[in-house]
Amino acid sequence: MEENRILQIIDDVVLSQGSNEDIQAFAELALKCIKKKGDERLAMREVTLELRRIQHLTWSNKIMKLVQLKHR
Repeated sequence: MEENRILQIIDDVVLSQGSNEDIQAFAELALKCIKKKGDERLAMREVTLELRRIQHLTWSNKIMKLVQLKHR
């Protein structure tokens, strides 16, 4: 999914809750979950693993920002 496009249609409240990278990752995961054919959709285990990966990415980004603020 084209990043600029998804960021244009996402509500501003949602945009304020995460980074563009996080929002893009969630949008791509959502698209994988709504495929018409069941065999093209992700299994719940795959969804769980992807959500954990995104969560880890989000936490890592927050920690990096805190470290940068501390060292200013």
